[in-house]
Amino acid sequence: MNVSAAIRLDHPFVLRPSDIATIWSVLAQAVGEVTAKATCRDSIEREFQSAEQLANYDNAASRAIRALSIKARSADREISANLGFGSGFWDGISLSVDGPEDQVIVVRDKLNALFADMKPWYAVICRIDFFYVIWPLLVFMWLVIIAMSDSSKPSRALSFTEAIRAASIAIVFFVGVGGSVWGLNRLRRRFFPEAVFAIGRGAERYEFDEKIRWVVIIGFAVSVLASFLGAFMVPAA
Repeated sequence: MNVSAAIRLDHPFVLRPSDIATIWSVLAQAVGEVTAKATCRDSIEREFQSAEQLANYDNAASRAIRALSIKARSADREISANLGFGSGFWDGISLSVDGPEDQVIVVRDKLNALFADMKPWYAVICRIDFFYVIWPLLVFMWLVIIAMSDSSKPSRALSFTEAIRAASIAIVFFVGVGGSVWGLNRLRRRFFPEAVFAIGRGAERYEFDEKIRWVVIIGFAVSVLASFLGAFMVPAA
C-alpha cells in the first residue's frame, strides 16, 4: 500500500556537511537516486549530484546558499522524497515522502530525528520580536509614572509653544523607539539566523558568528542583567 507523509518544521536549523552525508545516505538507501539544487545569493541555482559535491561547495558570501532542495526518486518511480531547507518567505524545514508504507516510515523517522539535532541553541531567540518586548515595558513605565504623579494638583493648560515642543518631543521619542525596535530585530536576524548552511566558507561564518553571539552579545546581556540585579539587591547605605 502506498502512503504519503509530510513534515513541516517551523524552527531554525544549522545544516552541516555531516547532516548532508546522513540525508544523502538515508535517501539513497531507502529511495534511490538523489540530487540537490541550491538557490544562491547571486540569483543562480546550482545543482549537485552527490553529497561530496554539495559539502565541498565553497559557499562564499557573494554566492552563499539561501535555500536548498534535495530530491530522491526510485528507478521505478514507486517512491519519491522531497526535502527543503529555507525559502524566500519561510526558513524552516519541509519533507514529503510518497511510496510504500514501510519505506516511507523509515525515511520519515530517520530524517525527523536528524532535524531535531539540527536545531541551534538559540532557537528561542529567533522567535523574539522586540516590538513585543519594548512596548510592554514602556506601557508599564507609563503606568508607574501615572501612579506616582500627584493628581490632586491642578494642571495648567499648555501654551501653543509648549504644546508644539511637547508634541515634537513625543514624536522624536516614538520614532526613536520604533528605530530601536527595527534595529534590534535586524541585529537578531543577522546574528541569530533561522537558516544556516554551514558548508564551505559558510562554516567559517557560522563559527565567527558563534564567537560574536557568546562573547559579545550574551556577555553584554549578562553584564547588564548582573548590574540591574545588583542595583536592586544591594541595600542602600
